[in-house]
Amino acid sequence: GQGIGDREFKEALPAIDSVTGSGLIIEDAKRLTLAGVMARIRTAQFRGGVDLIVLDYLQRLQSGQNARTRYEEMTAVSRELKSIAQDANAPILCTSQLNRGMEKDGGRWPILSDLRDSGSIEEDADVVAFLHRPELYLAEKPEEAAGLEGQAKLIIAKNRNGALRNIDLVFDKERASFYEGG
Repeated sequence: GQGIGDREFKEALPAIDSVTGSGLIIEDAKRLTLAGVMARIRTAQFRGGVDLIVLDYLQRLQSGQNARTRYEEMTAVSRELKSIAQDANAPILCTSQLNRGMEKDGGRWPILSDLRDSGSIEEDADVVAFLHRPELYLAEKPEEAAGLEGQAKLIIAKNRNGALRNIDLVFDKERASFYEGG
């Protein structure tokens, strides 16, 4: 790949400074366990508190228990994350993989049962939201994909304390970001 130049680095400095001073902790361990996550959270609490825990991604976590199947492993991880959030008194934002069948279904909207490896994910989560970009699923059908470029939806599929809804978004490919619109 190609590295960034001096100009790009100078443009990124304000963002780097704001993240550096934010108290953000990034854990990039090759083998991410729940015990390791809990230890990092305790350290952060000791140093001043935790406002939000972000985990990328759920299926990467290992429970540390002797689960016989992947389903049992993800069930244990999901249940323990709920407990960690309560103990830390902080929300956990956790990304998740979807079942492979999603790619074969022609771009249909994701639903709760598409969460990969465990039904307990949808049970334990307070909110489940999907980002859906239909153009990605219709790359081999240009006639159907026409006019969908940049369109996206934020699908609130579960909301324990609020309404379910779909929010029209626009995906800005150049900035890899979403904003409300449509």
